[in-house]
Amino acid sequence: MTHSRPNEFIPPPECPVFEPSWEEFADPFGFINKIRPIAENTGICKIRPPPGWQPPFACDVDRLHFTPRIQRLNELETRVKLNFLDQIAKFWELQGCTLKIPHVERKTLDLYVLYKLVKEEGGFDVVCKERRWTQIALRMGFAPGKAVGSHLRAHYERILYPYYLFQTGANLMNSQKPTLTNDTKDKEYKPHDLPQRQSVQPVETCTIARRAKRTKGRCFKSEPGEVCENKPNLRRRMGSYVAKPESVMTIPVQVKEEPIEQQVEGEKSKVEQYMCLVCGGGGDEDRLLLCDGCDDSYHTFCLIPPLHDVPKGDWRCPKCLAQECGKPQVAFGFEQASRDYTLRTFGDMADSFKSDYFNMPVHMVPTELVEKEFWRLVSTIEEDVTVEYGADIASKDFGSGFPVKNGTFKVSPEEEDYLSSGWNLNNMPVLDASVLTHVTADICGMKLPWLYVGMCFSSFCWHIEDHWSYSINYLHWGEPKTWYGAPGYAAEQLENVMKNLAPELFESQPDLLHQLVTIMNPNVLMEHGVPIYRTNQCAGEFVITFPRSYHSGFNQGFNFAEAVNFCTADWMPLGRQCVEHYRSLNRYCVFSHDEMTCNIAAKADSLELELASAVQKDMCAMILEEKMLRERAYKLGVWHSQQVDYDLLADEERQCAKCRTTCYLSAITCPCSPDQLVCLHHIEDLCSCPARSYTLNYKFTLAELKPLFQALTARAESYEDWASKVNKILKADHDNKSDLEELRSLIVEAEKKTYPETDLLSHLRQVIQNADRCTTMAQQLLNGKRQTRYCVFSHDEMTCNIAAKADSLELELASAVQKDMCAMILEEKMLRERAYKLGVWHSQQVDYDLLADEERQCAKCRTTCYLSAITCPCSPDQLVCLHHIEDLCSCPARSYTLNYKFTLAELKPLFQALTARAESYEDWASKVNKILKADHDNKSDLEELRSLIVEAEKKTYPETDLLSHLRQVIQNADRCTTMAQQLLNGKRQTRYRSGGGKSQNQLTVEELRSFVNQLYDLPCTIRQAPFLKALLNRVEQFQQQSTDLLAEDMPGSSALQALLDEGAGLDVELPQLAVLRQRLEQARWVEAVQEASDQPADLSLDCMRRLIDQGVGLAPHACVERTMARLQELLTVCEHWEEKAHNMLTARPRHSIETLEAAIQEVDSIPAYLPSCIQLKDCVSRAREWIMEADALQAGGRIPGLAALTELVARARGIPVMLEPLTRLESLVSEVLCPRCETGPQKSKSKKPKDASVPCKKVEVKLDSLFDVEKALSTSKDTASAMATLSDVHQKELESLSMLRTSNESKFQSSPSSVAPTVCLCHTVPAGPMLQCELCRDAYHSGCVPGFKDIQTGLPWLCPLCKRSEKPPLDKVLPLLASLQRIRVRLPEGDALRYVIERTVRWQHKVQQVLPIQHPNGKARNISGIASSQTLVGSNSSFYMLQPCIPLNELSAELEDLLVEGLLQQVTLPELQPLYSSLLNRFLPSQNSLQSSEHDHQYHIAQDRSPPHRSPPHSKGQDAVPETKKEPEKLEKNSKRRLEKENMEGQQRDKIKKPKKKKPKMNKERRREEKQTTSPSNSLSDLSYSDDSEEDWSVCSAKQCQQPEGNEVNWVQCDGSCNQWFHQICVGVSAEQAENEDYICVSCAINDLTE
Repeated sequence: MTHSRPNEFIPPPECPVFEPSWEEFADPFGFINKIRPIAENTGICKIRPPPGWQPPFACDVDRLHFTPRIQRLNELETRVKLNFLDQIAKFWELQGCTLKIPHVERKTLDLYVLYKLVKEEGGFDVVCKERRWTQIALRMGFAPGKAVGSHLRAHYERILYPYYLFQTGANLMNSQKPTLTNDTKDKEYKPHDLPQRQSVQPVETCTIARRAKRTKGRCFKSEPGEVCENKPNLRRRMGSYVAKPESVMTIPVQVKEEPIEQQVEGEKSKVEQYMCLVCGGGGDEDRLLLCDGCDDSYHTFCLIPPLHDVPKGDWRCPKCLAQECGKPQVAFGFEQASRDYTLRTFGDMADSFKSDYFNMPVHMVPTELVEKEFWRLVSTIEEDVTVEYGADIASKDFGSGFPVKNGTFKVSPEEEDYLSSGWNLNNMPVLDASVLTHVTADICGMKLPWLYVGMCFSSFCWHIEDHWSYSINYLHWGEPKTWYGAPGYAAEQLENVMKNLAPELFESQPDLLHQLVTIMNPNVLMEHGVPIYRTNQCAGEFVITFPRSYHSGFNQGFNFAEAVNFCTADWMPLGRQCVEHYRSLNRYCVFSHDEMTCNIAAKADSLELELASAVQKDMCAMILEEKMLRERAYKLGVWHSQQVDYDLLADEERQCAKCRTTCYLSAITCPCSPDQLVCLHHIEDLCSCPARSYTLNYKFTLAELKPLFQALTARAESYEDWASKVNKILKADHDNKSDLEELRSLIVEAEKKTYPETDLLSHLRQVIQNADRCTTMAQQLLNGKRQTRYCVFSHDEMTCNIAAKADSLELELASAVQKDMCAMILEEKMLRERAYKLGVWHSQQVDYDLLADEERQCAKCRTTCYLSAITCPCSPDQLVCLHHIEDLCSCPARSYTLNYKFTLAELKPLFQALTARAESYEDWASKVNKILKADHDNKSDLEELRSLIVEAEKKTYPETDLLSHLRQVIQNADRCTTMAQQLLNGKRQTRYRSGGGKSQNQLTVEELRSFVNQLYDLPCTIRQAPFLKALLNRVEQFQQQSTDLLAEDMPGSSALQALLDEGAGLDVELPQLAVLRQRLEQARWVEAVQEASDQPADLSLDCMRRLIDQGVGLAPHACVERTMARLQELLTVCEHWEEKAHNMLTARPRHSIETLEAAIQEVDSIPAYLPSCIQLKDCVSRAREWIMEADALQAGGRIPGLAALTELVARARGIPVMLEPLTRLESLVSEVLCPRCETGPQKSKSKKPKDASVPCKKVEVKLDSLFDVEKALSTSKDTASAMATLSDVHQKELESLSMLRTSNESKFQSSPSSVAPTVCLCHTVPAGPMLQCELCRDAYHSGCVPGFKDIQTGLPWLCPLCKRSEKPPLDKVLPLLASLQRIRVRLPEGDALRYVIERTVRWQHKVQQVLPIQHPNGKARNISGIASSQTLVGSNSSFYMLQPCIPLNELSAELEDLLVEGLLQQVTLPELQPLYSSLLNRFLPSQNSLQSSEHDHQYHIAQDRSPPHRSPPHSKGQDAVPETKKEPEKLEKNSKRRLEKENMEGQQRDKIKKPKKKKPKMNKERRREEKQTTSPSNSLSDLSYSDDSEEDWSVCSAKQCQQPEGNEVNWVQCDGSCNQWFHQICVGVSAEQAENEDYICVSCAINDLTE
């Protein structure tokens, strides 16, 4: 679970498989007892029945139906991970965030393993401080390098660290805000909600399903209801209701410790609901957050960490969060499927699932593939595969798979043996040798088989059998079942491993391994030292599990199996130990072990001795324990007792209330709770009453148990006595041996008492059998029956025949025969001398080779005679050997005759030939042995050994071991010589490897040392040996130097390279070379890192990553790991600061320059090249320069120019730093109401150099184009220079226009030699009605000019080229100038506008001085019908002017300049028409009467609408224009009309905003303006209204009042010298501007300009 393992599942070793013979198969328990020593070491074993044992399938298929269990594979092993992830998801969900599982190296990050590993390493702070993230990444299975550790740290800090702090209750004051930012590619985690799908309750409320018939309880799912109080949520989501959770264990959560008042328990008042629980205040209601769990209120800024925004969704306070995340986990169990299956429908579903999953037919899927896929699915949390398993189906309901007697399934006569077979699982638990026979209740699953219908991947989890009993499983049919088992001695080890790897599961279920709901990969258990074995159980095979052997497994596909438990005599001590274990876990017992023991003891006489002996030991321990417990109860004060027959009570009625053990011998009850009892182990846990009120309920008194125990003892000890007698007899010494009849009596006793066929009894039978055999043979010997033996051949004859061939004999044989013949001759000589002494003096030579063996046999000893024999004339056919002369006959010896084959002299040559042959070899062998055994200083040369070989071949010595050894020595010497010469010549050895091919390999050091030793161990000297010895010394010296150099922490690469070069020249396979190369790579890498670190300017992130990638492939070393850790830490820090710098550069809002400088100070200490940090430094430097420029721009009270200001602001916007002056400068720019639209050549303007202008020298400026003018205005330093530039431009414009006017006017002057001029836009000659431009004096055809019919009379006509665009009236431009004056920025457009207005005002003054006084009744007539016809010389066409122009020749230069300048004005001026009309009347008097009275009337109306003003003084010598007549009646009428309307709406007058008199601002400019108000030249109007008059606030002073109406009319008063009131809408001023800014009307603005 927490262990990271490879993806590939490695199958454990196979368990033993047994194939019993028919004889062994006949006794099930005997065979199991026989294989137990082997099988119990693996925990499980498989048994294949003998061929032909195939019981019929007897289950009623049509009637069988069941509801399977639902198994989600990833919940079997990874449930602890899923629970953990659910807790994390809940934690973040209550914080308003969604958990998404991140990916690292393209695989899902195991957050549980990461959390556990960091916790094991000491926590997040320790891991960060000691830089262990790389080690954690390696432990999680990630490849080294690639900075995975930094990613793990980031994910842990982002997702898990807040949860860890919350769980530990640490102070979160300095922790980051718990926010969860997810990558878009991360997959959202969906909680599994395991507690909502539980099918079992915790152990306190669940009974055991495998109970006796007396048990009624069953496991069922219950949903414990919670008493909830619904309260309205007073948060902004009014109307949602939440449930008040039950009080559970809370985790302490730190909040700000501020003094708060003690809250009184009970319902809160409405006021208290709006009081912050931390600070006790009720202010800042918009920041008051209401918990959706308990309705407590918290300020968002009082929480730790504070919340900046209201979280989305439900929000829980720290207390509710601790309650939700601190709830204990619910016990896990499998769900029941909602569908009921028959065997056929389940099989169709199972086969369909497997074929669809593997995309192949079910019978073609390999078992290995299914096994690997099963463990992959179990270990993943990303794939949810659900299967169903029909487990624990009671066979008594639908019938067993085996046939049973009196069952519904009828067997054929040949199958009747299966009814009573011991391997029939219905019979095995109740066989005589089974202990369960004596359990009276029918326990389903233990005494009655359970059925199992499996499908692919359906599994049974790790468990041991109830009461640690045996189990046997038979697979009737279907696909295999894969088993895994652990031996009984490793049970506690397996439990400890699972508890260490998944402690969370055991916290909620202490007896988890008894619930069959948890599985764990066998590879994980094996890695922790637990021995695991496996097997595939096929159809027709048994699998047996041994006591306390944990086992698990899964089904390969659709199958049908049957299982049951059994217990043998050897199980008895384990059974009692299991009860003690159950008592410690408070677990129910399936049956009462004490009850079973007493039941067995009651049948002691009929018990098998082995069972009787085991039960006797078990009962002895039971009685001793019971006696001790009763004495303890008596000491505690339990003096009352009564006898109770517990056999009559159901198991659940006699269970200990504390430990759930089924009581039988005794129990304690109290009158306060008569239905409750406890065992004698838990007397203190019964109730609070004193012990003297308790009652001891007992089944037997100790005296009543004694007879039962004695009967068992008698049965068990009778065998013990018999066995003792047998052992005494068998081990008796020579003097105390018993008679054979006594041994036979012991056999008779054993058979009479039906003792088991033990090894001792078998041995006794064998002893008696051997004794009977020996007795029979001894009697035969005593009866005189002997064995007579003839010789097969004559040994002496064979020796002589061999001696005759001495020259061709092998030396070894010759030597042996020589010794044998020497003994023969000596014996023959001695026997012949004895015969002679006895009187046998006659002799004759006989050729015994010609006689048959039976004709020359000794009559006494049957020996075949060859060298000699004795005969007598009395019996010529009979002879004896020389050993039995006296046994020939009764005749005297002198009548005997010695018959001989050879005389002793004839035997001597034969013997000598043998001796010569044998002794020459001995001499040679002596020389060889001397040479081979010579010491180091006396060794011979190799050539001497070769000479001995030549001598042996010459003398044809046999191929003895000595000669072969000599040959081998010479061959070895030759091989060593050749190899030594090759080594000295630099040639390598070619050896054949086990792979089958050649490979050129150097000798290893050990091989070289062994070879040198071999050279010196040879019995001869080798010339090359000293040279190889010197080579070995050099190698050993190299090894010592390597050891010394490698002992250093990290030697230099130069020393390593030098040593490597030396080792490469030794031409020996040196293991140090690989280490040195490895260390050389490490040293070069460390030096490269050090070199890069010494040059921080070149140490970039890519360089660090490249170095890390290079270091990843290096072998582990302390220095490398330290360097790698430092480098990775530096990379992590650099990446952190790079990201932080990038975030600072892109942050919105931008950071202050002080914050960035503080960050730069920290970055300066990082020895690396960080582009973003360098960019950050550059930004700070640019920001400092910008601030200096901004300060210099406004230094000395200067008004900055718009271009410089705009350029400065634009530069500031490109600097990602919060610049304090920027806001002020941007506000200055924003005050420009009409921003310029730079078009055309303006876009190509270049940046102005700083030192372009020299103040001491005037620079000549070119003003040839519009671009030059705009450039000159934008580069001007102040308003005066700009005005001068514009004045120059205006002067050039007048000069150019004067030349154009003269040129165009000359076209119409008649000249004899002139050619007809071209005019108009069409560039043709004048003809017909023409129009002449008053400005440029050029003529145009009336048809070429659009809209010529709309020509206004009395106004000068301008051609399209001169008119250019519509000109705004002056009163529209003056407010713009007033606004520009309030702007604290000097605009080139503002300078141009100021110049235009000043020029306009100057022109107005000039016009007022020269304008003639027109008669008020003068009328102008329409001139459309009056024209002067002209004819040009050189042209036949004639033309006439539709509108007359003022003749230039009659106009003075001053008036012409005044008219031209008026026509050039860029605003519409009312003075232009009177001026033009006056000039027309003056110079064209004939046309004066044609003026229209209507035109005159319109002119007067236009004059009346302008504010009343006084006419300026007239100049001398000029005609004065009469003053315009006022219309006070009309003004008064308008004022009255408005007052009447307002009086009619008297009820709403309180809503009308009346203008209030502003307090005048007494600054210098205002005082100056007030002083100048008396000057008549300062204003176009000096009329002022009284403050007390009605019209002072009811009449707007604007020239063109829009007369606004409505409930609210806003007013503004001029802050200039006139103090007049205006409607805000009439003068274009907003309410905010009127409130915050000074307003100066047009009149006052003109006065300011004229100053």
